[in-house]
Amino acid sequence: MEEGVGTLSIAIDDNPPNTTQISRLYATFGTTNTRIGYEGGGVYRNDYGRAAWVTPPSLIIDNSSGDIYVNMVIPKMQGSFAVGSSEGIPVDTGLISVITPVDISTNQMIVITYTADEQWDANLWNTFFSETELKYLNAGVDIVNDFDLSANTTWLEISPSAGGDIYLNVITPAYIVDVRGS
Repeated sequence: MEEGVGTLSIAIDDNPPNTTQISRLYATFGTTNTRIGYEGGGVYRNDYGRAAWVTPPSLIIDNSSGDIYVNMVIPKMQGSFAVGSSEGIPVDTGLISVITPVDISTNQMIVITYTADEQWDANLWNTFFSETELKYLNAGVDIVNDFDLSANTTWLEISPSAGGDIYLNVITPAYIVDVRGS
């Protein structure tokens, strides 16, 4: 497991942000690498040079009666590795916890920031944030996506367009990767 490849933080107004260290799980089979990782808002699996999403990026913004509900899935990667196997890596998912929704007073802001060790990683997250901005362009929500390439940092600001409250709900499933020799 490679730890500390980036930091995802969620700040509500000027309060100190909640941060999550992003890590990736690696295993090598023969001459190929299998990777399971949390990148660009979703969990991916890369086998034999081909990557596929295990779960796609998940950031849902719902504007109900003037109140804004922001729901985000932030997976925790867990794993153990023993003797390599040629059968691939099983990926199991289990729910660890759900953060109680946070009620933020009217006209406040949520800022989701990702800072990466490498520029390609920041670009991937910037793409996810840009797609989120476009998806909710006319949904009664103010969304601003920006980045600082020199710092490998990208962020997404979310606030209500007019009145109403904003609620944040973070769901944290565990992706448990277990490689055992047969």
